[in-house]
Amino acid sequence: MKHGYTALLLWLMASVATAQNTNITLLSQVHMYPGGIPWSYSDIWGYTAPDGREYALLGVTSGTSVVEITDPTQPVERDFVPSLGSGNGLGWRDIKTYQHYMYIVTEATNEMQIVDLSPLPDSVSVVGIYSDFVTHPHNIYIDTEAGILYGFEDFNFNSPVRIISLADPVHPVTLTTITPPLGTDSHDGFAQDSVLYVAEGTNGSIGIFDVSNPANPALLQRLPIPSPGYVHNVWVTEDNRYMITTEETVGKTIKIWDIQNLNQITLVDEYIGENQFAHNAFFRGDFAYISHYGSGVKILDVADPTNVVEVGSYQQYPGGLPPNVWGVYPYTGNGVILSSDMEQGLFVTQFNGTRAYRIVGTVEDALTGAPIESGWVEIVESGRVKRTDADGHFKTGHSGSGAITLRVTGFGYEVQEIPLTAVPGQTDSITVALQPSARNDLTGTVTDAAGQPLAGFELTLTVVSPLFPEPHHLQATTNASGVYQFTDLPVSDSVWVQYTHLEVGKRFPFPATGTNNVSLPPGPPVVIDFQLHPADLLLVNDDQDGNYTDTYTAAIQAAGLRPFIWITGQDGENIPAGSMGLLTHRVMVWYSGDTPANILSTTEQDSLGAFLDQGGALLLTGQDIAQDLSAQGSAFLNTYLQVNYGGNAINAPLIRPVPGNPITGGLSNFVAGQPSRDVIPPLGGGNAGAAFTYTNGAVAGVTVDNPANHSRIVFLGFGMEAISNTAIRENLMAAALNYLTGALGIADPGEEIAGEFELKQNYPNPFNPETTIEYHLPRTATVKVQIYNLLGQEVWRFSAEHQPAGVHRLRWNGRDSRGLPVGSGIYFYRLTVTSANRILFRDMRRMVLLR
Repeated sequence: MKHGYTALLLWLMASVATAQNTNITLLSQVHMYPGGIPWSYSDIWGYTAPDGREYALLGVTSGTSVVEITDPTQPVERDFVPSLGSGNGLGWRDIKTYQHYMYIVTEATNEMQIVDLSPLPDSVSVVGIYSDFVTHPHNIYIDTEAGILYGFEDFNFNSPVRIISLADPVHPVTLTTITPPLGTDSHDGFAQDSVLYVAEGTNGSIGIFDVSNPANPALLQRLPIPSPGYVHNVWVTEDNRYMITTEETVGKTIKIWDIQNLNQITLVDEYIGENQFAHNAFFRGDFAYISHYGSGVKILDVADPTNVVEVGSYQQYPGGLPPNVWGVYPYTGNGVILSSDMEQGLFVTQFNGTRAYRIVGTVEDALTGAPIESGWVEIVESGRVKRTDADGHFKTGHSGSGAITLRVTGFGYEVQEIPLTAVPGQTDSITVALQPSARNDLTGTVTDAAGQPLAGFELTLTVVSPLFPEPHHLQATTNASGVYQFTDLPVSDSVWVQYTHLEVGKRFPFPATGTNNVSLPPGPPVVIDFQLHPADLLLVNDDQDGNYTDTYTAAIQAAGLRPFIWITGQDGENIPAGSMGLLTHRVMVWYSGDTPANILSTTEQDSLGAFLDQGGALLLTGQDIAQDLSAQGSAFLNTYLQVNYGGNAINAPLIRPVPGNPITGGLSNFVAGQPSRDVIPPLGGGNAGAAFTYTNGAVAGVTVDNPANHSRIVFLGFGMEAISNTAIRENLMAAALNYLTGALGIADPGEEIAGEFELKQNYPNPFNPETTIEYHLPRTATVKVQIYNLLGQEVWRFSAEHQPAGVHRLRWNGRDSRGLPVGSGIYFYRLTVTSANRILFRDMRRMVLLR
């Protein structure tokens, strides 16, 4: 197995060393086994022989490479141990040593290799196999003082930790396993002084066990990690006072814990590298060594574990290749650091031992002396930022020496920059007194369309600042005169204080409205007034999780209308049925989304019934609505919707428009990809008519024009959110709203060709109660048709974006936007055609309604 040749050496040029590497120098690199699948290299460990020779034990996809690094600038592979097993599991390999033996596990087999290293620098040999693992172990740890090996079977929830005696190093003996409920998942661990610490993977915790009797472990404490990722590894300082943990999850920090009292474990500091994806961390003396995937190798000064400072970084490889570091080993006898890169192999590096310069202090108000909480403390040269606690205290640090600048500020305070001299190993204490920044007020009035003040309306001012971890929201309420005030606000700037949005909250019938990017300079109060207009219709979100609001809002807005959004999970089930006349149109769009059962409660059915009995217009859409109403034995299904429940169209996602229905003109076939769509055949002799069918001809949607209560309904046995084609969904919404607001349909465009823009005379004229308005479009455009009475008041409107070229006809039934009949008289209808906010055509004609 011996390869007696010197490995490839790659030397670090001085110009590269100064680019991104800090206090760590490359001595040599070994890259002999490229092209492995799923990658070439995995973990790294080390071995110091009795004769003082140093070795790196490098995990390779196909085995384990034993590399002598006694001269760290001239590494030599002394032997190679081929792996057991096969498949992608070979990519995960862990290696540890005890006495003169090497123990190797891989996720390709449940067998652990035992290798005698005593012949080194000559060939090594496999002298034993341990095969008691139930699954393929991911990691092992050896407590060399106790002679105990701990095996961690990742994702083996029945026996996640195996405790093995190495009293006979060649013939390990299983003592016990840690099983539920004592143990859960496990990924890696660490043990010393009769205590075992287990990183419990998917369980999101650290399990701490008394193993003074290894055959009978006892749980001492289980530490849940806050908002955990995948809890990956754990290590403890030699004095057992502090613990470091990693979570192999992007964005999750490396955490330092005070564990002196296991009943009161405290998080004392956190760290994360540039790529925010840490792998493993180890303590040695006053330093922590981290393998940080794309951020390379990181070294932290942890002499003060409550104020850890990065003092070493190796992430700039020769040739500019990106790092992908799996493991790091800082325990060599000659002081070098070993790291393994998943594609570039073994790196032998030297850390110069630089210590951190630390700063501790307090930030306070210069006028009152009060502590400033959440203040910003930044070392300008490194970009390192710390925040003050509730008492205004902070701790920070720097890895270099010489002149640095400390930038300090707080919300509502001026920025102060303090020059300091960084001395490695030194700690300075300072107090920073900040002057309050300039202030101003923001005020205004909220009125309705007639200029009447609106009292009790809530306004929200959103503040974005690097001083806040997330946007901050300030609240104000209008008084009896409709006036709101935000007082004593820090003036805005482009860095520390930005007022990104001012919003008047929704209150029926007025939808939420607002303005972006509010400027608040020094000087007189800034005044922003709001005049509110009622929404055009009510959009009811009855999805159990409140989803799909944006989908339906976009479709309604594409039809030129503004909805008032009512979310039943927040606003309640009692919709304002008696106040729908306050909207521009007495129209409601109701969708159930993914709600699986009790889709329309009795309260909701009563509200909808009251609304329809007042002559309301309803678009009701959602899977399983009819099925659920039928299961409830509800009269609403037959009395108002005027359909039966005919089962589910599970395997028929294609939906076809029924020719001649008032809402299907111009619509094409489409797919609604939902698992359960209702079949809703109309009642015989009722007012419901089929609008859509499934592939098998079963009815998928209906329109209902009920002369008894003057209501209109579009009821769909599927959810419109399931229509993936946005254009089709918007066209269907526009057609349904045209019908519900008074237009009885639009002829299929494209059947006739329009040569130029034209608005034709309505026919018949005079009319009672319905008439047809025809217009011609030679190109796709945005269209608006408005009908006015003799007083110039708009009584009805139709609008559509991106209406295709062709001859279009819509029918008006003599009702206003609320669905109420208008009186006899002369009316004017106007066509406005636009594109990209430019008017292409406008014309108006007169018509006569005779009742």
